[in-house]
Parts: sequence; structure tokens; C-alpha cells
Amino acid sequence: MNPKGAPIATLGVIAFPTLHFQANQFTVPAGIIKLTYTSMGGNHTLAFDDPRYSSVLLMAPGGPTSVNVLLKPGSYVIFCTIPGHRAAGMQATIIAH
Repeated sequence: MNPKGAPIATLGVIAFPTLHFQANQFTVPAGIIKLTYTSMGGNHTLAFDDPRYSSVLLMAPGGPTSVNVLLKPGSYVIFCTIPGHRAAGMQATIIAH
């Protein structure tokens, strides 16, 4: 899933060792977005709940830590796939408009 064209915006998501992202909600313009992922401690992943984005899996540290995604207007849930992390709060919503 690598859309053709340059990203119109970048969304940086940061994972903290206390099992949360830096925000519960992110807002981006609809279109191609460069998604980057950084861990401030521990191993974390970033995936989309939406099956249309099942090929997106970022891992920090270790990589890949960035990907371009085409987000149409709507909301998308992202989360960490490591067992227990999502339940502990590693989930957020991206709103594209």
C-alpha cells in the first residue's frame, strides 16, 4: 500500500513506555499522508483497525517506522498490536477531512 504521489502532510505518532500515544485523536487533511512512528521506550507497533489498511504495520524500534497512506475523509482507529498494549490504552483515532 504505497499510494502514488507526494504526501500532502506528515503525521508523527509517538509511543510511550506507559502504553499510550501522545494523543487520543489526530486530525489530518484527506489525501496522501506520511505516517511516522517513534518509540520513547519499549517495543511498539502501529496498525490500522480498518481491514483496508491491513498491510500497514509500523514497528518502533526496528522498523519500518514510516509509510505513506491514502486517507479518504473519515475516521480511522490505530493501535499497538502487541498483546495487552491496546487494552492498556495504546489506541487513537485519526480523523481525515
